[in-house]
Amino acid sequence: MKTIKYLIILFPLILHAQFGQNQNNKNWPPEIDSDTTFTYKTIDETKLKLWVFNPSKRYNSGEKPAIIFFFGGGFRAGSPKQFLEHSKYLSARGIVSIVADYRVSSRNKTRPIKCLNDAKSAIRWVRKH
Repeated sequence: MKTIKYLIILFPLILHAQFGQNQNNKNWPPEIDSDTTFTYKTIDETKLKLWVFNPSKRYNSGEKPAIIFFFGGGFRAGSPKQFLEHSKYLSARGIVSIVADYRVSSRNKTRPIKCLNDAKSAIRWVRKH
């Protein structure tokens, strides 16, 4: 019975976290404090960004592994800030961590295929650079 009580209390909080995010274009792109920020694609007025977290100088030898994070939200909403702490954690351990932005329907009135195209473009940009 206690479990049901906690679920009833937590369910509205989970819904707010998933769907209640501020999706105004005025606050977009989000402010993310990364080592480097790149614009990997521009569509009309929309600049899609990559936030890069580089490993510390102690991992300064040769090539390094990299990971790209794409936020969740069912192609409707979401924020690159979702994987901010993950990126910091991994970069502190020698992995180049990248957080990618892409278009979503709530902000850009776009379809899921365009979101996937953005993700492919981000991966191509990272491979090239």
